[in-house]
Amino acid sequence: MHSTIVAATRASARRTVYARSFHASTPYRKTVTEKVKDAAHDVNLKVGKGLSSAIGAGQEAAESASDTLGTKKTESKQKINEVTAEGKKKAEQATEGAKKAKDDFAGEVKK
Repeated sequence: MHSTIVAATRASARRTVYARSFHASTPYRKTVTEKVKDAAHDVNLKVGKGLSSAIGAGQEAAESASDTLGTKKTESKQKINEVTAEGKKKAEQATEGAKKAKDDFAGEVKK
């Protein structure tokens, strides 16, 4: 009889070991709130990346415009200086012509 109890205990011990080696868990499911949070997070990231690239493009355009305006400003200053120098030359020529005409007129009046 004693051997029967030991054999039964061993058999039940084996079953317990095998029963514990199998583990089952409930599947994880997201709630509606978690799904909405995830979707909002994804949208936020996409919008942020889009705005970041737009800001970068705006900065590049501003730098390009600044460079272009700087070049145009330099060219304008050069053109103004050229026109001013040419105007001064013509004014001097006109002054000389007026003096010559005055001298000629004065010479003819004395005759």
